[in-house]
Amino acid sequence: MLFRKKEVKEYYENGLLMSEGYYKNDVRVGKHFNYDEKGNITDEWIFSKTGERLSFKRYHQNGNLAEDGNYKDDTRSGIWNYYDENGELHSSEEYKYEDILGGYDLDQVIRITNYYSDGSIKSKGDELAMGYHGEWIYYFSNGQIESQGEYLDGDKHLEWTYYNKDGSLKEILEYERGAIQKTGENGPNES
Repeated sequence: MLFRKKEVKEYYENGLLMSEGYYKNDVRVGKHFNYDEKGNITDEWIFSKTGERLSFKRYHQNGNLAEDGNYKDDTRSGIWNYYDENGELHSSEEYKYEDILGGYDLDQVIRITNYYSDGSIKSKGDELAMGYHGEWIYYFSNGQIESQGEYLDGDKHLEWTYYNKDGSLKEILEYERGAIQKTGENGPNES
């Protein structure tokens, strides 16, 4: 039996287009677009010929790109970028699957990088389903490291080092699952 690909369009009560895309055997395929009640595009999807999500773009009300990324096996994969209303990149997330926790299943690892408005890096590190995990580094807007340390299941854990804007040591704190256990070496405090 031969099935044809057909275009489907849905409309708001005001007559403006709500969504459009192609279906084959009642499965979304190819490009699909959604619009708001004013006719502005809100998001764009690309589906495989079997209906799996391949890529996604979401738009701000002003038409500028808000986020974009790809899917693999119907799950976020690779680099996802997030933009402010002016179209400037403000953060990126890289989705990977690794055996981080030593289990039998691969854990989804999200490598996150946040940016200042000038494009310099504000912070970077990994996130798992239970929260931030592993090493994170935070930066001042001048590029100097503000703090760095480890997270465990979303809580600060083990040694965290804090710096002043000039790069000099401010203090070292020891954490256990988010609770400060002891203070370490203190550098000169910034006034």
